[in-house]
Formats: sequence, C-alpha cells, structure tokens
Amino acid sequence: QLEALAEGEDLSTLMRLAHSLKGSAMNMGAADLSEAARALEFAVKEKRQADFVVLLERVRVEFERTRVVLERM
Repeated sequence: QLEALAEGEDLSTLMRLAHSLKGSAMNMGAADLSEAARALEFAVKEKRQADFVVLLERVRVEFERTRVVLERM
C-alpha cells in the first residue's frame, strides 16, 4: 500500500501511514522497522521523492524481517 501511495503521489496518506508504522513498530520492539518508517516519514515530509524507492524497499525488508521473527514466537 505504501508503494502505491508514493507512486500516486498521495503524500499526506503516505506520511500518516509511515508515522503509524513507526509508532507500532517501536511499541513491538522492532527498532529497525521503526527507524525505516521514520526515515520514510521524514523523506515524505521533506518531499524528497527521489529517496522514496530506496526507503520503501528498506521498510519492506524490515517489515519482512519483523514478520518472520514474530511468526517464530
């Protein structure tokens, strides 16, 4: 969903979702995912669209890592 928002230039929703993910990840103790979401949120706030692809990939990778860890619990 984040990628679709970035491509569609719905930056307001993208920033809100990145912010929510940042907080949720931190509450779960997923610091790397939280940091990736924070970086994306900041890039969106600063309208640094050139960074979106890399940061979205970082969020995706950290989300997947977190999912795998949680499934093993």
